[in-house]
Amino acid sequence: VITKVHYLVLTLLPVSMLGAGSDYCIFLVSRYVEERKTGRGKTDSVERAVTWAGESIATSGATVIIAFGTLAFASFGLLRSIGIAVMLGISVALLVALTLVPAALSLFGDRIIWPRGLDFWRKKIGRENNYYARAARFTAKHSKLVLLLALAVSLPAASTVLTSTTSHDLISQIPPSLESRAGYNIVSQGFGAGTVTPTYTIVQTPVVLVSGNWINVTALKAISFAENSTLAIPGVSKVYGLTHPSGDPIPFSSFSQLNPPQQQAMILSMKPFLGSDGKSAMVWANLSNEPYSDAAIATVARIRDNVSVLKSQDSLLASSAMYVGGATASVSDLTKSAGADFLNLTTLVLVGVFIVLLLALGSVFTPLRLIFTILLSISWAMAATVYFFRTYFATDLIWLLPIMLVVIMVGLGLDYDIFLVTRIREYVAGGAREDEAIDTAVERTGGIITVTGLVTAGAYGTMMLSQIPMLQQLGLAIFIVVLLDATLTRIYLVPSIMRMMKRLNWWAPSFLRRVSITQEEKLIPPMPLKTKLAVTVETLTIFGLVTVVYLDYLNNVYLQEYVSRSYSAILSGINLWTGVILALTSFLATYFLMRGRAKPGP
Repeated sequence: VITKVHYLVLTLLPVSMLGAGSDYCIFLVSRYVEERKTGRGKTDSVERAVTWAGESIATSGATVIIAFGTLAFASFGLLRSIGIAVMLGISVALLVALTLVPAALSLFGDRIIWPRGLDFWRKKIGRENNYYARAARFTAKHSKLVLLLALAVSLPAASTVLTSTTSHDLISQIPPSLESRAGYNIVSQGFGAGTVTPTYTIVQTPVVLVSGNWINVTALKAISFAENSTLAIPGVSKVYGLTHPSGDPIPFSSFSQLNPPQQQAMILSMKPFLGSDGKSAMVWANLSNEPYSDAAIATVARIRDNVSVLKSQDSLLASSAMYVGGATASVSDLTKSAGADFLNLTTLVLVGVFIVLLLALGSVFTPLRLIFTILLSISWAMAATVYFFRTYFATDLIWLLPIMLVVIMVGLGLDYDIFLVTRIREYVAGGAREDEAIDTAVERTGGIITVTGLVTAGAYGTMMLSQIPMLQQLGLAIFIVVLLDATLTRIYLVPSIMRMMKRLNWWAPSFLRRVSITQEEKLIPPMPLKTKLAVTVETLTIFGLVTVVYLDYLNNVYLQEYVSRSYSAILSGINLWTGVILALTSFLATYFLMRGRAKPGP
């Protein structure tokens, strides 16, 4: 058994399959209709739809599968369960789109677009009056302005995301209407939250502590020392253990002076905190704060630090194994594990997606640009989600959301970019110039991208109807990022960047390149072999240095703290007004630069 099926899979799996599967089907059917509009036969239209749209669907499907597949390497069972289940579900949706949909098109033909049929599509307004054609012309004139505005907005968005805190309160994920949540609230109010889910320290000693009618007074002094030391830690309200069975100390050191009934009563009171072998003891600590709050997690960290102090001050504890556990300790460990998972899984998914796009698109720059633009969309969506839940619900994002959102959206959000880029590449490979190919692709695919984005956004938006806050946050974040990605990023930002990069969009080594070299490029003299070797050595050296620094960072606590302090100091100077000022400055600078340009002749 790799992992168990988490209950959240029952929500995420159908939503993901519906969103991605609908996109794939719409891409194929829309391409079929487009080919039929040009006068091609049904069979030829199906073949061309599968050839061109099928390639983009297979590429985007592969990126989604890789993205969710990386979750299978997470240390948290919830993420593994979601990753494996959705990866298999998307694989089925992709298989259906590439087999069943073409078969249905071949079987039903034009009847699949009933009742309006092809006549309606042939009568649609022309390119010059089309919104997406106007958007393409706008990006042609203001590509630098669009890019500057996007970067300006991204600064405060990234600052908001990176400086925001996350919530570890798993109890808040239980809907207030449920009986279990109501019972928890009553117990917490009556006895204290720390009583419901205490933190405990297990002490495995090499000697017997209690056996029959006898107790090891010398060993119990060491246990009492551990209990009293734990009680002195800020954030601990009460301690229970062998020498504090009811929360107050008992006179165990005068055990021999007690009569047999009193001795039996004392031993009986110790039993709940004694291991079955008589050598293990449990120090039970009630925390002053909510068990899943940041303050409680900080208290657990102090308890763990205190273990090292105890071992250095007592010989018996030094030879004993001590473990800190409990609900708060578990959340603390999961948080640290999730932090490592976030870095590792994000790196893995970005590298995996880059390799797939490199092979599929035959370009080095375009995959990097795809990843860059989707990360921009994710930063905007997360900033909006943080603002919305803090403003209207006074809650922080759950700590699992960032890693889930990045992995999910790197996969799903690339669909629309891949669909647009493959169409642009198709026109460029057919002999069209860069600007002409971009204009035509945006005009012909803009409507489809918007529709599919609305479908996917709507599918994930239904999770906002859930009573579980984590699903509400995830649904809102994906809803925003897909909507932004399909309506703004792919229509304005992507064409703007591609216009400025020109032929660099399709550069790749000859064995990977999918777009043929133009006559103008053939006139450029080849790079000398020495220069190629120097660039290669320099690149490998930089990559090696980055790898060494990264490995050192993972194992160097001082470096991590220094980077964190420096990072916080930089981000503290970036806020919403910084973004507004940068956006206004970018607009004014671009306006004055363009105002003096001569208009092109007719």
